[in-house]
Amino acid sequence: AGATQAGGPALSFVTRGANGFGAPDVSPDGASVTFCSCWVRADTDENIYVARADGSGLRALTSDRGKSNRLPRWTADGKRILFYSNRGGAWQVWSVAPDGSGLAALTAASERVMLFTIPARNGARAISWVNMQGMALFDFSRPQGEALERDIPPHRATGSQFVPSDFSPDGRTLASFNLGASRYA
Repeated sequence: AGATQAGGPALSFVTRGANGFGAPDVSPDGASVTFCSCWVRADTDENIYVARADGSGLRALTSDRGKSNRLPRWTADGKRILFYSNRGGAWQVWSVAPDGSGLAALTAASERVMLFTIPARNGARAISWVNMQGMALFDFSRPQGEALERDIPPHRATGSQFVPSDFSPDGRTLASFNLGASRYA
């Protein structure tokens, strides 16, 4: 179903049904959108989806029962979608091609919890919120276990927790939001 916006193109739904969906991200070429299903009931799985921008061609890229796959984000070249997941046990960074092939862990399960992974808009780098404190910058073109470039320590302000949200177009500046003294749950 669609609606016409005054003075603009027709708007159409990309998703339908009882499931909740969130964290949309439009592909660099504008042709597709990726998003995740959201927990709305105890029996709802959290998976990664992709569809054409007009809502057609909806397909699941993950189908994990009892696991969570969250915050899908396109890489700058549009060839991969990064997301964070507990599909391997610990929260780590994963990657999948838009056609569902090549599902792979980019970070190795360890004592590090990797959340809110955001790829840079200008290349193969990404940043994750680590252990709900600092951040880690990594190069996902490197093999698993060699991707970490450097840790970015927590902000010195007492109780402040900065979570990455986006890079500038040139990849040199990072936007983040401050959770203050709260904890992510």
